[in-house]
Amino acid sequence: MAHKCWQTWLNIALVFLTTTAADFTTECQRPCDCRWQSGNKAAICANSSLRVIPVNLSSDIQILDLSNNNLLQLHQEAFKRVGLSNLKKLFLKDCNIEVVHKAAFVSLAIMIELDLSKNRIRHLHPDTFKGTEKLRLINLSNNLVDKLEDGLFRNLKYLQKVELSNNRIVRIATKAFVNLPQLKILRIDGNNLSHMKPETLMALRNLSGLDLHNNPWRCDCNLQTFRDWVISHNLYTPPTSCAEPASIRSKLWNELDSSNFACRPTILEPLPDSTIKSYEENVTLICKVVGNPTPEVFWRFNGKTIELRSFGEIRYTVSENTMDLIRFVNLTVLHTRYSDRGNYTCVAENPGGRDEKTLTLVLSKYSGSGTIAEHGIKKTDQDGYQFL
Repeated sequence: MAHKCWQTWLNIALVFLTTTAADFTTECQRPCDCRWQSGNKAAICANSSLRVIPVNLSSDIQILDLSNNNLLQLHQEAFKRVGLSNLKKLFLKDCNIEVVHKAAFVSLAIMIELDLSKNRIRHLHPDTFKGTEKLRLINLSNNLVDKLEDGLFRNLKYLQKVELSNNRIVRIATKAFVNLPQLKILRIDGNNLSHMKPETLMALRNLSGLDLHNNPWRCDCNLQTFRDWVISHNLYTPPTSCAEPASIRSKLWNELDSSNFACRPTILEPLPDSTIKSYEENVTLICKVVGNPTPEVFWRFNGKTIELRSFGEIRYTVSENTMDLIRFVNLTVLHTRYSDRGNYTCVAENPGGRDEKTLTLVLSKYSGSGTIAEHGIKKTDQDGYQFL
């Protein structure tokens, strides 16, 4: 008797499973192919010339593959509208998608994998992934996205991998990646990034793979701290290299020292080709410079480097001071004489390059006898020179 009861229950279970499977497959809308895949109910609708998301699929579908169709855009609650809120994996690769509504995926609370690669997406609203807190993998590679806004990837506590390779990204906001404790892999190679701040990624404590190559990185002082962070956290992967400046073009990041990531110095004062007229016995010429790293600064007189000698008659002194990242290197000409008239050039150099500015010093006590030639033009005492 017990055996007959057990057999009866077994038959009922088999009928139930058969009916469930039949329901799942019979509801499948052509040209989709519905079947079990890795223990999940899947609808394979790839390569089917679809223009819309199928409407007659079972609500039990867990894997939906719509790759290589012609969907063009994803509307608000696009999957909820057709009763597909139980998706775990959604494949939308190569669907000519241009527009993704910020609430397109809002009902997909248990989705763990999303593939939007090889589309024409230009912009993603910061709320695009709101409501999809279980996501583990997002693939957005080979699109046209040009920037990642604050909050785009936020509060996705299970997210492990984000692929953004081969877009047109020029800027990543410092809060684009927030509260992603499990993120391990980030691929942003093949974009248009020239600079990036370390604050953008510093909170990603479990990050172990970072692809940055094939970007036009400008390896100057503005990239220095990010590059140093990447190297110090063992996140560098070849062939990440410099596109600018020309002096280190094509150099790999790990081949360079931190000091090579420099900004060309700029001399703020004197102004180009300025002229100073003085009656004073001692004349001080000001050189005001900015640069990172701090540049070396020296003076030239009529093309010859001025040497500050510790023996014999002291002809020059130099005073240095730094204020608000501006470096002052001022030259004082002592006990001026007729031969001190001429062109004085301030030169600033660091690994980022070189700048120089020249001024002409006119000593009024020697100006009565004639004219002074400045860059091939004769100027007299009445030409409106500045006075010290």
